[in-house]
Amino acid sequence: MQTRVTPTSLWTHVLNSGFKLASCLGPDDPDQLRLSSPESEMAYAFRYSIAALCRPARYLEIGAGRGHGALAALSACPQASVVLVDQDEEALRHAAGMLGGRFPDSDMSFLVGRRSGGVAGWVEPALALGRYHLVVVDGDATRPGCQDALQAAYWLIEPGGFLLIDGYDESPGVRKAADDFLFSLGPPHIYCASGRGLILCNIRRK
Repeated sequence: MQTRVTPTSLWTHVLNSGFKLASCLGPDDPDQLRLSSPESEMAYAFRYSIAALCRPARYLEIGAGRGHGALAALSACPQASVVLVDQDEEALRHAAGMLGGRFPDSDMSFLVGRRSGGVAGWVEPALALGRYHLVVVDGDATRPGCQDALQAAYWLIEPGGFLLIDGYDESPGVRKAADDFLFSLGPPHIYCASGRGLILCNIRRK
């Protein structure tokens, strides 16, 4: 996978795409109002553009919640194979119902990550399905929880693939875990001032 994403190409795509996640939801969707805030609109516009530029054949999200990040990614890459992992079974059921009818060409899996077991609790369900071209870490706001998710993500990514960290500006725990991870990984990475704080890394592990 040789895709190259630069800050300029990413910002240009975000500004030109006009993507708004709220427009993908029905008017009666309970998340409509929350996702219409400027911070949410910008964050999901970045998520859409990152998927559009990375063109992942296989997409994994650790901490997928109700599936709105995957909705943004699939809006850009509707044929991608998607695996969503979360500890909240009810949230995953909502994601499955929301995404299933919209993207019939996508092969989707919804997996419950264990609340214990550290890295293994995230890795085992997803690794059985292979490796991924784009992995998103978005969920556990504690430093240990985010560290576990980042370690898991690193080994789940195809060499040359991409890791996206969401929530860098929202949680001190995520920020500290991400800073530690990025220091060990080394440059380059792209910081996206999205209101929530996104960091995109190209994983060049052999």
